[in-house]
Amino acid sequence: MNNIEFNIRRSIRYHTKRRRFFDKLHRIVVFLTVICGSSAFVALMSDNQKIATWVTLVITLVSLLDLAIDFSGKSVLHDNLQRKFSDLLNKTIVCDDSNQKLKELEVDRILIEKDEPTALKALNILCHNEQCIAQGHDKDLYDISFWRKLLRNFFSFDGWEPKLKNI
Repeated sequence: MNNIEFNIRRSIRYHTKRRRFFDKLHRIVVFLTVICGSSAFVALMSDNQKIATWVTLVITLVSLLDLAIDFSGKSVLHDNLQRKFSDLLNKTIVCDDSNQKLKELEVDRILIEKDEPTALKALNILCHNEQCIAQGHDKDLYDISFWRKLLRNFFSFDGWEPKLKNI
């Protein structure tokens, strides 16, 4: 049961972090759109066409980025996945440890995972480390470089094999 429960808790952490990341990006886009829209209006009212043109370009590019990537849609996706994993965690807590029940829980976990986008490896490892610390398994932590931590929400780092920390 611990392995299934650990993986579910790690997945909850992962999707919570992804939801927060996309929420922040969406809020930044909305903020920039409001600020730039106001600036464009003021620039137009004061007959400053050059500033209005550049500010309108920023609005267009930021809005295009949000439209293309769909920050709010991805936030909702990860929120739904986090909720599904939370529901599954509730089932694991009340489940007896019979092999049949464990297999059913594993099947349910795999069914949820089929709806997941490809996981970002560095972020997934960070969530693994956080869950290990939460459960007191400090010897199972992986080493992650500063740059991978910094870029965890942008790149997958395929081909990278993390090493266990030397504690």
